[in-house]
Amino acid sequence: MEKPEYHGRFVEFSGVNAYPRPVQKSGPRLIMGGYAPATFRRTIRLAHGWYGYNQSVDQTRETLAAIDEMAKKVQRPSELGPLEITVSPREQPPAAETVNAYAEIGVDRLVISPPSGTRQRDRAVCAGACSGPVTTPC
Repeated sequence: MEKPEYHGRFVEFSGVNAYPRPVQKSGPRLIMGGYAPATFRRTIRLAHGWYGYNQSVDQTRETLAAIDEMAKKVQRPSELGPLEITVSPREQPPAAETVNAYAEIGVDRLVISPPSGTRQRDRAVCAGACSGPVTTPC
């Protein structure tokens, strides 16, 4: 969009210029988080993914079941593709069996925090090693 402009019910703007422009033609990917039914509806209708924070495997399983139930009532635009699920596990860093349990229930990605007290250099190594999908052990 060369000259961004928006005129909505509660806000409107024009004459705004922002750089850098999004690389993707559809704009940046949208990830939503939250546990309310309204959040699930918006996630299904508008977002590329859902993010769960401080969730155990059992809590994540329950949340994904609620999202699946909502998906039966709300149409997901095909251009969004499948909903990507990212979770920051309650157990940090998670044990290998916990990582596998998240993968088995459909989690695509885990956000892993290095243990507290970890030196800055080691934190960067841990972050790089754990940046792949859940199915890739770190």
